[in-house]
Amino acid sequence: MDNKTMSILGLVLAFIFPIVGIILSAIALNKMKQTGVEDGKGLAMAGLIIGIAIMVIGVIASVCTVCMAGAVAAAGGY
Repeated sequence: MDNKTMSILGLVLAFIFPIVGIILSAIALNKMKQTGVEDGKGLAMAGLIIGIAIMVIGVIASVCTVCMAGAVAAAGGY
């Protein structure tokens, strides 16, 4: 698979499966560094950044959900 194809897949999958998008984008960037061909570098960087941002937002949302559920349970509300 060439670098540009892997970069596009990394960007698209960053929205659907962030972990896979991060991995593919990182592999594409690594291959670009090794080969010197930088076709799709911006796409790979975008896939990496978006994948990481979505993962961070998911972790924060999960922590907030658990904290809110704990607060409701402690208050005897549910």
